[in-house]
Amino acid sequence: MELFFKDNVKIEITKSSLCGIYFLFKNDIIVYIGQSINVESRVVAHTKNKEFDSWNYIKVDSIDLNEVESTYILEYQPKYNKTIPFNKKWISKNNIKNKHNIFRNVFNESAENNEFKSLVFLLGNSYILISEFNEWKKGL
Repeated sequence: MELFFKDNVKIEITKSSLCGIYFLFKNDIIVYIGQSINVESRVVAHTKNKEFDSWNYIKVDSIDLNEVESTYILEYQPKYNKTIPFNKKWISKNNIKNKHNIFRNVFNESAENNEFKSLVFLLGNSYILISEFNEWKKGL
């Protein structure tokens, strides 16, 4: 096992890589959520461009990384996360406009009328569950 220290953040590099979702903390507040098939090396890479004083992770199968990471980012909205990865669970307002030829004003009107139970905002973009979007689209 190799130990890596930067600004008092201890990172243990083990022989077997950890696959999962990792959380970077500053003063016990989540400041970044990411995913990797080698969590320890990815956390080390973040010491160059993000301020954090501790980290933790949850083990997640590689096939589920995008969906799980997206859900956590939308729930906690860490300051360093700007978007969510493409996944099969959530769709953004931009993707609705670009891929489904639905005008933004149609989506916005439905959002303003509280037609979406799963609507979440992240830095100026909106996301909804794809399953809810598909049901909504049937009614257009």
